[in-house]
Amino acid sequence: MLRLSGDAAADDGDGRRQTLLAATDSEIGATPFWLGLVGRCQRLTAILQPTPGRSPHQWLGPATAPGAPFAYDVMLHPDMGPGGILWRAPGGAWSTLEHASPWGLERLDRAGKLRFSSNGLEPFRGGALWLEWGGAAAF
Repeated sequence: MLRLSGDAAADDGDGRRQTLLAATDSEIGATPFWLGLVGRCQRLTAILQPTPGRSPHQWLGPATAPGAPFAYDVMLHPDMGPGGILWRAPGGAWSTLEHASPWGLERLDRAGKLRFSSNGLEPFRGGALWLEWGGAAAF
């Protein structure tokens, strides 16, 4: 489970992606898993692209108003197929992110090649970002 919170960008006039967390594979120069905020509505979005050069699939969550604080718990459960990317407000009920994909996290290589980082990707433009993975603060 990933716990994240922060303050959304005050004015996201162009809707560029904002990276919260990404899994990169340096061997193939790809980003098979990306989590961030997308669009002017700053919608929580997960993108999976386990095979470079193939179309990515998106999972869509809640939107955050410009300048507003946000707090989400995100659970990644590869044994649940396409429904295995879930979110909730802290203490709330779990709900799967909206998706139209016939597959999910089970397609990611879990052999240990993935590294989590946001370096070199679209930066988060809000403030006070806090990520916690399994009880340990990430940044």
